[in-house]
Amino acid sequence: MTTINEEYLRSLADELARTVTHPHFLQKVVELREKESFDDQYAVAKEIDREHLAQAGVQMSERFRVTPRTFEDPRFAGANGVQQPGCEPGSDKGSVDLETYDRSSWPGAPLEGEPAEMNDPEVIAHYLKEGIYQIIDFVVTEPFKELLAEMAEVPPPDRPKFVLEVVLDDAERAKRGIRVPDHMTIQRSTFHDGRPTLFCVSALTPLTFPWRKVTVTFDNRILESSTENHGAPLG
Repeated sequence: MTTINEEYLRSLADELARTVTHPHFLQKVVELREKESFDDQYAVAKEIDREHLAQAGVQMSERFRVTPRTFEDPRFAGANGVQQPGCEPGSDKGSVDLETYDRSSWPGAPLEGEPAEMNDPEVIAHYLKEGIYQIIDFVVTEPFKELLAEMAEVPPPDRPKFVLEVVLDDAERAKRGIRVPDHMTIQRSTFHDGRPTLFCVSALTPLTFPWRKVTVTFDNRILESSTENHGAPLG
């Protein structure tokens, strides 16, 4: 059975929270969120890379990368169809109706419980870790691990179809005893640096503003290894 190294993922969560709550990092995220157009957003995003962050004194582990990312609203997954790695919406080779993007983490309106002002970095880090820990607790349940094991038996070229027809389907998950917590979403996403993914588990975290979402992402690597020395990407 595909296994998930819970201890390793928690260590990643701790390290990630320390990195992304550096005052300079938070400042850049706020600037990004204040931009209304995609062009302006990407102009700021280019300044949130490893080189710029290092110049500003942000220490980043070699285990991390920084890249823009888009999320699909799972309600539109059927209409968008099977997504082949490298051709997902948001990638250079993929296209999709913008209405099918998940914008829940974008500040169009406050989330329930979201503070009017940004919390201290220590508070943000605490709730970032808490959100990732909650996802980890979910993905290490036996029904979820059995789903991963089932998908691992599917040939890699057919896994995107399995994601669409099983992983994203409420009825198919229910058959397998999987109940997604109310504040979490199983959805597809795209890293704009071309890193292929299959799906992710996301959670909204109001008290971490300007961050609003944390994720654990699944790809072929985690399905085909014991993850003894690594785990699913966090974001």
